Amino acid sequence: MRVITISNERLLAFSRTLAESVRSGLPLAKTLRAIARSVGSGRELATAADMVGQGKALHESLGAQQIFPSLFIALIRAGEEAGKIEKFLDRFSESVEVKIEFQRKIKRTLFYPAVVTVIVGALFIFFSARIIPILVQPIVNAGVPLSGATLAIIAIGQWLLTHWLLLLVSAFGANLAFSLFWSSRPGCIALALAGHWLPGVRFACEEVRFYTVASSFELLLRAGLRPGAAIDILLDVFRDDPVTRYRLSHAAQMVSEGKTFSESVGVCMPSEDRPRLKIAEQAGRLDEAFGEIAKMHRDWYLHRLKFTASAIQISATIAMVPACFGLIFCLLWPTLSLFGAAEKLLSGAGSSAPNHYSVTPPPTPESTITVEEAAAALFNESKAKEIVNFMQASPLRTAETVATHLAPSRPPTLQKRPKPLTPMPKLKPGPAFRKPSINKIEPTAVQSALP
Repeated sequence: MRVITISNERLLAFSRTLAESVRSGLPLAKTLRAIARSVGSGRELATAADMVGQGKALHESLGAQQIFPSLFIALIRAGEEAGKIEKFLDRFSESVEVKIEFQRKIKRTLFYPAVVTVIVGALFIFFSARIIPILVQPIVNAGVPLSGATLAIIAIGQWLLTHWLLLLVSAFGANLAFSLFWSSRPGCIALALAGHWLPGVRFACEEVRFYTVASSFELLLRAGLRPGAAIDILLDVFRDDPVTRYRLSHAAQMVSEGKTFSESVGVCMPSEDRPRLKIAEQAGRLDEAFGEIAKMHRDWYLHRLKFTASAIQISATIAMVPACFGLIFCLLWPTLSLFGAAEKLLSGAGSSAPNHYSVTPPPTPESTITVEEAAAALFNESKAKEIVNFMQASPLRTAETVATHLAPSRPPTLQKRPKPLTPMPKLKPGPAFRKPSINKIEPTAVQSALP
């Protein structure tokens, strides 16, 4: 099996340079030596130049190096036989350019989510390792213990900040390993299977596969190859795609059984392209039909790729929103948890301490009293006992004497002018003289309380 070590970029540069050199009429050996000094794989190209200088054909010299795809070698051979090497190389360069553009757009599409991930990770490290400890330090100094979630967030941030160089090297190594895996044969097989079965990958890669099949058949048929030989070359082109390779093997078997080429190759193309291929084969212009189909699938591929890139960018933007809210939560959660712990601590201390305050329930609407009644009740409560004792000790004292005795201690708002007393009548002296009694004096609230 042919092992290809030249990349698509180098193959595109070599194909275009070789086409320009052939178009200019330069000798092939001199052209290969000039290209070997400017393009990668210079040692293989120098060996091929020596073989061409010894009289070997160009396709034999390049095929012996085992670094070029079989489709490229087949086109070189057909171009040498038809004398149109530069035309086939130009058409091949267009197909390679489409593949390179597809890979570049996929990388540019994945670059945005990668940058978003790096920014979110850097913000998390900064907040968890620097900002959160500054916010919680005053509360910790007050004696409030940290919660487990807070300690975990701070510990993760400190570890990431301490080992940032190790993380950077690990990320670079993971990216390198990922790139090497996808460029290897197992990675290409995994990507091809995902393009057949996974919906999202299939949507982005399906049109590229159809374009490659159609453009390859166009080039091989224009080069004058038989249908069976063209299918054999495509089996080598899709050696890393088990599903397409199986379909091509089935197509080769159908051709060997006598089926038409359009019917046989139709298993590798969409159902809407099969009637067109059948009509083109009957008209004798199958190569032109494959070229038009390839152009159509290329346009569809560009449309789907733009849609996929926009969807990935929008998804990354939407995913960034909860990531930012997660960072805000990581920033606020330790502080809020500490405030909650402080509240619980203070409430626990307050419940164990003695309560020196009593709460008096507010008066109901039925028990509402005026200010004068409240002042009178307060005066009776504070002075009733003293007045009762005074009256019991001096039962013959008048109300005026009692009021005079208690006047200094009564509140100014409660002092009232005593009612005028009825003047005592003049009595004649006699043997049975007694003190006159006080008439028409209404008892007060204090006198009513006397026994």
